Amino acid sequence: MTTVTTAEDRARAQEVASIINSQIHRGVLMSLGASGLIATIFEGMSALMFDARILPFNKNGERAARPAKMKVFVALGGDDTYTVVAVNKGVDHARKTTVYADDLNAVLLALDFDGAEPFNPRYTH
Repeated sequence: MTTVTTAEDRARAQEVASIINSQIHRGVLMSLGASGLIATIFEGMSALMFDARILPFNKNGERAARPAKMKVFVALGGDDTYTVVAVNKGVDHARKTTVYADDLNAVLLALDFDGAEPFNPRYTH
């Protein structure tokens, strides 16, 4: 994550975060227990960041019994596709690139999964 420093960067990040937020269904954010939505820069892209409660993997590679608070970044790239990343304690829990707007909600819903993969395969393709 990069701190937004110039007024121009802040304005662009805020504009893009607002667009991203408008494309995410409220029910999706509610199902993730999303809170603290803010505009930021992530890996050089304007992004929306929020806290979510997602089942993390434990040291044995299995899902934990209780959800953990993770940072979720939804960043808009220059090719008009999204990168969705969930970070747990500084480590990528899940990462999906080249996500089209039509698939964004399904990818976010797929983060909250208790299977052996980071994304629920029923929601993503």
